Amino acid sequence: DFPIVIQEKGFVLDSTTIPPTAVAIKAGEKPGNGPYTLINGVVGGYLKVPAEVVRLRVLNGSPRKMFQIGLNTDLNSNDNFEKMWMVATGGGYIDVPRQTDSTLMSVGDRREFLVDFTQFADGDTVYMRKLTVPADANYGSTNGKALMAFIVDFSLSSTDPVSSIPSQLVDYALSEGSVFKTREKDLMGSGGSGNVWTIDGTPMDMDVINDTVLVNTKERWVINNLTNKSHPFHIHKVQFQVVEYTGKLDMGDTVATYTYPDLPDELIGYKDVQLIRPGATLTFEARFDSFPGPPAPHLGYMYHCHILTHEDTSMMHQFVVVDSSDFYTGLFAKNDLEILNIYPNPTRNEFTINTEIKEAGILKIYDLSGKVLREETYNSLLNKTISVADLPRGIVIVEYVSESKHFIAKVNLN
Repeated sequence: DFPIVIQEKGFVLDSTTIPPTAVAIKAGEKPGNGPYTLINGVVGGYLKVPAEVVRLRVLNGSPRKMFQIGLNTDLNSNDNFEKMWMVATGGGYIDVPRQTDSTLMSVGDRREFLVDFTQFADGDTVYMRKLTVPADANYGSTNGKALMAFIVDFSLSSTDPVSSIPSQLVDYALSEGSVFKTREKDLMGSGGSGNVWTIDGTPMDMDVINDTVLVNTKERWVINNLTNKSHPFHIHKVQFQVVEYTGKLDMGDTVATYTYPDLPDELIGYKDVQLIRPGATLTFEARFDSFPGPPAPHLGYMYHCHILTHEDTSMMHQFVVVDSSDFYTGLFAKNDLEILNIYPNPTRNEFTINTEIKEAGILKIYDLSGKVLREETYNSLLNKTISVADLPRGIVIVEYVSESKHFIAKVNLN
């Protein structure tokens, strides 16, 4: 079980030694193309492995570069790659081991693989090859054909060796609960001197809360990449599940739509980062289940492009997760909401909506934890009487959303 951390670096070299010695790391506010690729801090290193099934926990920790990696025994051949079995993402195990011969590691991505080294002879060398990435995801190259090497060593063994690939890992399904809110975000901008990358055309402002999320709810986020570059979208605090992706995916050039549960391996599992190719749309769901705080900008969580130079200029926003009192106080303060006139209030068995709403829409009743107690569709709400005798007692939020308007009210069920 080995961590494999990939990083691009630049070094200050002492050329008086043979070979030159790195004496310092080049660092800057806007890192450029690091000419060296390191694995676990080593350039051109090797790792001795037992003739067993070995688990590789791979992280691309580079500030800009993405890497298409595969394993084979011939540096001069792009054929006959060894099988790798993906078993986990950054959010944990996936359902079953998924076989691949290469994988595109975007910036910040974590994936875990099983590799069967039982088929090799003592002393065999297997290279982790550095392969071509899509042009829209290419942020510079490094020298060499391989990132590192694995050398099979029969003298090594584990206390409890694994000799086969498991057939099943965990049960996997979308998280429970209905979607409380859908948010849509546009990745915008362009690179180059003086240009900026943004979300929704708005630069990052540490004093601004871009989104307020109610704790203990599930949301759906739709991320549209409107740029001509690939962006690894990353969100803090939560792990998300992809429910749909439209566009070019991974190394492919075909535009297609993939919808859960019929997702390719690239999109399976809990994640907090996913590469979005140019013109593509990523749709995910996530539960915001814990640790609400005050709606204060300095306590926000970020979502951004994981390429350092993009998030810094300025493809990053922030959200807060709050409890019901802060969330609904914020809702009632919004200018685009209208208040429903409901009577009697407090009530026990029913209430009447005394607001002239002639548009069709969806009526939802929530408790203060954000749980949907009832959801119904109406052609209009003109003097509509709603039975609530079966609902739990306490404060509830009544919301009605039509095509053009948004209404809300608090009701006390006693």
